[in-house]
Amino acid sequence: MTGDPGSALPEAVENRSSHKGSIRGAFRRLKPLWILLFVVGLAGAALTIAADFATLRSVKVLTASCGDLADPSLRDACVTKGHEEHLYALVLIGLAAVVMLWGAVFGRSRPAAGAVALLGAAVLVIALATDVPKVHKTGVLGQQFEEAHAAAGPGLWMEIAGGALLFVTGVVAFVARRPEGSREQRRRRERRRARASSG
Repeated sequence: MTGDPGSALPEAVENRSSHKGSIRGAFRRLKPLWILLFVVGLAGAALTIAADFATLRSVKVLTASCGDLADPSLRDACVTKGHEEHLYALVLIGLAAVVMLWGAVFGRSRPAAGAVALLGAAVLVIALATDVPKVHKTGVLGQQFEEAHAAAGPGLWMEIAGGALLFVTGVVAFVARRPEGSREQRRRRERRRARASSG
């Protein structure tokens, strides 16, 4: 005999409300340090992802704007977006950092915190070892125009800032004092103490 279909809707609503309540409760139980780490880490992940869609570097020509160059094939070389250099690697790193950040903050997981720090370090390596050396390279435009010069775009600074925030968040979360143990471990200790006192 099947159950009443009308009872499924209230049950689903109750499950969703309890899920939302558990998330709110998890936030309420966080200490200020962990709330700060979560916010800073999210900011770092957001900057890392956004950097892949921002201008990484741009080339300017003194005699005219780069977009007004006669040869249309050179116009794409005027502005370089982050994803053109990284193949959306920063987007993947930023999304992975959000997942690891959740585990580091709400699960107090040291491996997750270490992963956040490593992801931040990877972003910094990409920025400082790969992107910074290319900032002032004019490429084909420099060969065509002596007055061409390149400059860093906002994407580079977003990339560096995002990587730094993720790295610091991961390191602080890793070295922060861990709780005494999980809820189940505390229950086991309490049961052992109760048996010892009753014996």
